[in-house]
Amino acid sequence: MSKKSTDDTFLARWLSGDLTPEEQASFAAREDAELLRKIAETSADLEPPERDQAASWEALQQQVNQAKQPARIRRLGNWWRYAAAAAVLLLAFYYIALPDSHDWTTISAPLAEKTVFELPDGSEVWLNAGSQLRYQPSQFKNTRVVELKGEAFFDVVSGASFEVETTQGTVSVLGTTFDVYARAQQFRVACYTGKVGVEYSTEQPQEILEPGDMIVVKEQNMSRSTHDQSTEMPEWTSGLSEFNNAEFKAVIEELERQYAIEINYPAHLDTLSGYNGGFPHRDLSSALEIVFSSVDCQYRINDQVVEVFQSTE
Repeated sequence: MSKKSTDDTFLARWLSGDLTPEEQASFAAREDAELLRKIAETSADLEPPERDQAASWEALQQQVNQAKQPARIRRLGNWWRYAAAAAVLLLAFYYIALPDSHDWTTISAPLAEKTVFELPDGSEVWLNAGSQLRYQPSQFKNTRVVELKGEAFFDVVSGASFEVETTQGTVSVLGTTFDVYARAQQFRVACYTGKVGVEYSTEQPQEILEPGDMIVVKEQNMSRSTHDQSTEMPEWTSGLSEFNNAEFKAVIEELERQYAIEINYPAHLDTLSGYNGGFPHRDLSSALEIVFSSVDCQYRINDQVVEVFQSTE
């Protein structure tokens, strides 16, 4: 192979169709020639991945600042065309050789809405308002793993291990139905059928839940209890939020999610706990009356803002 065919523009010039006959023959003899052809054919249909531009720029600046060798100066000539071709080639390689880095599907349930969908294995997920779930379709058949923010009810088909990862803990099952609540204030898992394994701390053993069992973790403090077994699914999937010994702030936050509203309320309500009750998802006035009458408060609705104030006799 000539000296020219071994320089760092070789692949770019091949992609641009600028190789000499001698260089074309040398390329055909390469072990990776077929892979490179595949990459080139695929690259035309690719879209660039989303990037955090600020973070990428900062990382680039750091690399420049750390550089020890003086920059080599090239005459431009056709170099800009070769550089562009090389960039396309590298992007194509990124997509083909590193699929895990971009292959994510995200499902979101907006405020005041719920979403029901099916995963690639046939498992069904009910996503509560203000929640999000994501997974990798290309890897899902081999590794059934989903990431959850918020609350979801799962009906998992039998098969290999199925995991729900949250920032507060991980839920592992084979084939079962269960509810997972994972928000900033609390991590809660309720088993409806089958068995559920819950890991919430590296220092604690896995908790095993059977039908009717529920585990609540707050600030790494775990408690076990039971839930209503008269229904096959949690009440929120049919339009009713229920609470048992809950902090009042959590009830208000759920009202805001289910109705896409903002609630302004007296600060002392944040300190209340032990709320038992619930509210419907399709009648805002009734929901507000049920919740705030229990703490002797009244309310006023102004578009999407609710003002709550202490009742006066």
